Amino acid sequence: MEYHSFINRHEWYIINLSNASSFFVYGDNPELPKREDMLPNPLSPYAVAKLAGEKYCQVFSKLYGLETVILRYFNVFGPRQDPNSQYSAVIPKFIKLMNNNQRPTIYGDGTQSRDFTYVSNVVEGNLIAATKDVESGLVMNCATHGQITLNELVKQINFLLSKNIEPICLLISYVH
Repeated sequence: MEYHSFINRHEWYIINLSNASSFFVYGDNPELPKREDMLPNPLSPYAVAKLAGEKYCQVFSKLYGLETVILRYFNVFGPRQDPNSQYSAVIPKFIKLMNNNQRPTIYGDGTQSRDFTYVSNVVEGNLIAATKDVESGLVMNCATHGQITLNELVKQINFLLSKNIEPICLLISYVH
């Protein structure tokens, strides 16, 4: 969470709290684009933790008047992302692999899509949340509402790198 604070008479007053959440709170809802009024359906401990943070913000807003804004980030990418990090997004990982003439792995057939959001869009969303008069407890998606399939992503990276590398598609079947 990011705190926007000021000092008055040597005491800290929190005037606005921006909570970094995630599109993962929507779970496997197939409806696109994702909208803030959709019911959350978290499917992982990470998503549950993000939703819990959102709820804490909303409760503190109602009970104590703490001004909060919840920002749900969608597949953020941009310069200087570490492709070796376990938390790295798919774009820098694919770029590194394909730049080294290695095939990226896609889990599925590659037709699954993502809303890739450039980091400057996220910065703009944070600035709006921090500086504009918005309803406390508001949830805002930081997304483009555009969709690109993983196959199209590979195609675009091939174009930018002047390569012709096919992804490895691993089809996964679930046993119930």
